[in-house]
Amino acid sequence: MKKVEHVKNAISSELCYFLSLQYEMMRDNLVNYAHAFQDPMCLGNFSWYSPLQFEALMEYLIPTIEKHTELNLHPTYSYARIYTNGASMGKHTDRRSSEIAVTCCLKRDVDWPIWFEVDGEEYPINMNVGDICIYRGMEVPHWRNTYTGNTQVQAFLMYVDADGPYNYFKYDTRPRLAAPYESTHQIIKDEMAGIIKNPEEY
Repeated sequence: MKKVEHVKNAISSELCYFLSLQYEMMRDNLVNYAHAFQDPMCLGNFSWYSPLQFEALMEYLIPTIEKHTELNLHPTYSYARIYTNGASMGKHTDRRSSEIAVTCCLKRDVDWPIWFEVDGEEYPINMNVGDICIYRGMEVPHWRNTYTGNTQVQAFLMYVDADGPYNYFKYDTRPRLAAPYESTHQIIKDEMAGIIKNPEEY
């Protein structure tokens, strides 16, 4: 597969509207949950692990993602953010459950590219509503500069190669999709804390 691939119109505009509306309703009902706005990658912006609608989207898009990657995939976890004016995202790579990462543009109001670094070259991709970018999350550094709009809804869908060395991370080690973060194996919690171990160490 390519290290980064921009797929235009992968999700219908109607479905994007429906999903972003749901997620904004979710934000409005969780406004008093401080941890929902404390993602260190983007402080102050609503973020949530495994929202039900995006766990379903992750499963729904498997045929599309497998077609473009030419891999058999296991879904691991979804995540989503609502970016607000002044947001940015530092340059980073993703954890092992994000071997194959997909970012989905569901709502936007201004051009706000996501940047990638591939083989030492940095370049932006500007996504319209319904576009996705598929990339090797563990390998490819990616980031966003300062956002000048008001609202952008972005979902992140993560997968691993079912035939690869990270297949242990299917469902992010949860018993099923849509299960909460608390149900992940200790290996995930350790990795989130910066402790990297192999499965055989547990």
